[in-house]
Amino acid sequence: MEWPIIKDVTNDIGYGEEDFPVNLPVGTEVRAQLYGVNDGNALLAMTLTVWLEDPDGVSRGLTTNTRDVYPGDQINGIGDNVTLDKTGDWIFHAKLEG
Repeated sequence: MEWPIIKDVTNDIGYGEEDFPVNLPVGTEVRAQLYGVNDGNALLAMTLTVWLEDPDGVSRGLTTNTRDVYPGDQINGIGDNVTLDKTGDWIFHAKLEG
């Protein structure tokens, strides 16, 4: 998996891995994004799931994308928009299967 981004949808700002952790106020709308790359030498059926976990451990914005990915190509994982409605640490999760 490559290029994890927290997208601040409210302010149209993307925060890359080098910016983590990101401090955003309650009320900000965000989503989790990243890419899964087929670095093999054959066509591969891949599934990429991304989501945020709120401070209470509840999964939010979970989205799954499944498709055939050619060698050197990628699958996009873009979570649903979530409004930060709790203070504390929100955790970015991703699962790539193929």
